[in-house]
Amino acid sequence: SRWWASRASPTTPPRCSPTPTARPTPSPAPGTTPTPTPSDPTSVFMCGIAQYGNLWGTMVGYTITATISMV
Repeated sequence: SRWWASRASPTTPPRCSPTPTARPTPSPAPGTTPTPTPSDPTSVFMCGIAQYGNLWGTMVGYTITATISMV
């Protein structure tokens, strides 16, 4: 018998559904409040600055570490 003969026929439904089912939004843990999403432009800008600073600091840290390891 050939290896492709044992495969599923084209009429067999796929294992995964092509359209995923909608899942309900999980509720926060009891006694906690969900983190608010920043909606004003100033908060969004400051969040972007913080993320950029974090990325820049990580880049500098990796660069220094790689340089030290090469010496």
